[in-house]
Amino acid sequence: MATKHRLRHFLLEKASRVCRPLIRHDPTQSLVLFTEPRGGGTWLTELISEIPGSAVLWEPLHLRHAPAFQALGFSWRQYIPENTLWPDARLIFEQTFQGRLLNAWNCGISSPWKFIIANELIVKFSRANAMLPWLTREFEFRRPPVYLVRHPFAVAASQLHHPAWRKHIVPLDVKERFPGLRDLHADFLSTLKKPEEILVAQWCLTNSIPLRHPENNKRWVTVHYERLMQQPETELRRIFDRWSLPLPPSSLDIIRKPSVTTVGPSDSNNIERQLSRWKSFFTSRQIASLMGILEHFEITSYGRDIDVIQHR
Repeated sequence: MATKHRLRHFLLEKASRVCRPLIRHDPTQSLVLFTEPRGGGTWLTELISEIPGSAVLWEPLHLRHAPAFQALGFSWRQYIPENTLWPDARLIFEQTFQGRLLNAWNCGISSPWKFIIANELIVKFSRANAMLPWLTREFEFRRPPVYLVRHPFAVAASQLHHPAWRKHIVPLDVKERFPGLRDLHADFLSTLKKPEEILVAQWCLTNSIPLRHPENNKRWVTVHYERLMQQPETELRRIFDRWSLPLPPSSLDIIRKPSVTTVGPSDSNNIERQLSRWKSFFTSRQIASLMGILEHFEITSYGRDIDVIQHR
């Protein structure tokens, strides 16, 4: 299996190098999805990719496969203040949205040849939420990006359940070019030691920025995973209406199909069970500790229940 995987990677890399000079998409026309790792982004990407003539640019900010972003000193969850002028970063993102940085990793969903003929480029980020205001100011996308939010406890539980995450939790004291909220909350962050606490704090540091932005759900479409699970057709139509695009009927046909990155059994046909799995993953003491983190960061969209908290 490892040999087969290496051969596929080699062939994709060769093909992407051949195709790159022929790809020039308009960055402002990109359909962009922002989400957290294990936040439901793969599932939503698969639904959106039913758009005829589309190609999916997969996780271009994954640092192990993004040398251009590594060279700029990007962190795993890079924050860029909204009004920052960073020409080098803007250029790399422009090349990304054009498809000029195609490689074996980010063409893992769509073949390199598909990017040449695609009418729609779908770009799926899972570590760019803190850059959402900056990116939307820099590029003024013609169709608002989608910002998918999932309960932080569910995200943390899914990450801890996934083998790839157990040994690769990014520390909270990481040094970044723009520390943002990390410096402001440094004393509190230094008290968090347990993996689930670190993961929920990372969620808060990243998602506080778009959630509290005055143009949240205006400059971009904010979609809560819980509502997408409970009312998939309504939420999908809301996205496609904002894009002024018809909703592909095939998206509704596969709406309950588990995503390709699902680990273990799926409860996609039992929505309440799927949404509440994190409650049995954490103990009541752990949940109380995690609630303290949400309260510290003044996250009010989520709490001890599985649903999004409505605010008047």
